[in-house]
Amino acid sequence: ARWDGLTGRIAFNKTDGLRRDFDLDIISLKEEGTEKIGIWNSNSGLNMTDGNKDRSSNITDSLANRTLIVTTILEEPYVMYRKSDKPLYGNDRFEGYCLDLLKELSSILGFIYDVKLVPDGKYGAQNDKGEWNGMVKELIDHKADLAVAPLTITYVREKVIDFSKPFMTLGISILYRKPNGTNPGVFSFLNPLSPDIWMYVLLACMGVSCVLFVIARFTPYEWYNPHPCNPDSDVVENNFTLLNSFWFGVGALMQQGSELMPKALSTRIVGGIWWFFTLIIISSYTANLAAFLTVERMESPIDSADDLAKQTKIEYGAVRDGSTMTFFKKSKISTYEKMWAFMSSRQQTALVKNSDEGIQRALTTDYALLMESTSIEYVTQRNCNLTQIGGLIDSKGYGVGTPIGKRPQALAKTEMLQVSYKVQKGMDSVTTPHSEKVFNAFSSPYRDKITIAILQLQEEGKLHMMKEKWWRGNGCPEEDSKEASALGVENIGGIFIVLAAGLVLSVFVAIGEFIYKSRKNNDSEQALCFFYGLQCKQTHPTNSTSGTTLSTDLECGRLIREKRGIQTQSSIHTV
Repeated sequence: ARWDGLTGRIAFNKTDGLRRDFDLDIISLKEEGTEKIGIWNSNSGLNMTDGNKDRSSNITDSLANRTLIVTTILEEPYVMYRKSDKPLYGNDRFEGYCLDLLKELSSILGFIYDVKLVPDGKYGAQNDKGEWNGMVKELIDHKADLAVAPLTITYVREKVIDFSKPFMTLGISILYRKPNGTNPGVFSFLNPLSPDIWMYVLLACMGVSCVLFVIARFTPYEWYNPHPCNPDSDVVENNFTLLNSFWFGVGALMQQGSELMPKALSTRIVGGIWWFFTLIIISSYTANLAAFLTVERMESPIDSADDLAKQTKIEYGAVRDGSTMTFFKKSKISTYEKMWAFMSSRQQTALVKNSDEGIQRALTTDYALLMESTSIEYVTQRNCNLTQIGGLIDSKGYGVGTPIGKRPQALAKTEMLQVSYKVQKGMDSVTTPHSEKVFNAFSSPYRDKITIAILQLQEEGKLHMMKEKWWRGNGCPEEDSKEASALGVENIGGIFIVLAAGLVLSVFVAIGEFIYKSRKNNDSEQALCFFYGLQCKQTHPTNSTSGTTLSTDLECGRLIREKRGIQTQSSIHTV
């Protein structure tokens, strides 16, 4: 039997009863209606028309009035539940940066969207069997048309889904709690100079004193006559004894000077160099003193990713099956390989289910969370106990995920021939998963259109305004006063301790000097009495005048001094 139909003359083979000599038109749905974009027949195969080349020229082409399923994930401030006293339904349940981005894209491209949360709550990662999860799997299985979320553009994801141009650039950094501030101690006045410098200054003072002592002894211009009225005197003295030389060095170091002044050129050179040295040291000390006394010091145990890798006391990790985890897993850099070895060995504790869990652990335990810098910026704006440690580990971007876009024409022709073969064989349906992928590849070019819309939003500054809207928080409280705070006992109490210790030391030294001098005078007086006693016994055994006998050496000594014309007075010794 033969008759004419829409696809040409209808004829069947006599052998197998299948239709032969027919044509199939390839139809595309446009905004204004359907459009023929190609033809297929049993003789020449697939032939695409030129109209297919220009089908993406209009940015609103094939997206206007379409309802797109958008998969996303809860992540502040990108997607959050809207707080309301009334029950909310549909897209009204959510708010955030990604929802505002969707609204802008919808207004430009004209599509309608339906937001759905990804069932497993994951971004998308590939397991050892090559299977995907999360939002990436939703796009691969065509359960969603778009993935609008903080979804990082990575190499492995790009192989199975398409990404638009990034709507936000960022990098991986470290979220850690702020170090506890330590108030300056009572001896914080020593902090402007390190202990090594203090030791070197002390050694320098002692060394200069010794050099000054030696040079002053060596040069003839430091010796002087203590009796200028007697120019013939052979007695000369030198002021720069060892103790006086040390006193000269200490006085110059304390900026107080000394009554000792060098006279020789050589000793003046030593003194001038020492004064210049003390000028620089004291100026540097004074410049740093205010900062060390008034500023609260923050000491963090880690400053970078290298510090994390070198220790095991602080536990660190990332969100499980996220792009950050994948970065460390695939990295070939030794530091990051070491960090991944640490995380993989403690997967139950190091890796967290989501960012909220990691943030709570960073707040309550000794844990560092590796996450995107934009998320860290948002968290630190709202929690003053957390901070970002170090700079960015890498550089990447967030993009809108779409199913695989336009395929190479040769591959598309092959798949279309497979579909036509099924039609020729008389199969009931041609909407197999393989054929659906072919038609989706030709009828859903989302990536390029969304990219153009994102670039338009970027040029108009709307992306920046949206980020400012959702990232700007109350901020951490500022200091009550920007002026320098008054110093208390906890700041400079050590100065009073040093003063008290110096006073007590001076008292004990004075007592020691008194005892030493008293013993020295007593020994001298006893020696003098003994000498005069011997003289008295030898020359005056009895007092011929009074007829009395000398009973003591002291009386004999007094008589000798009276004889020599020395008038003595009774001495009163008081202690």
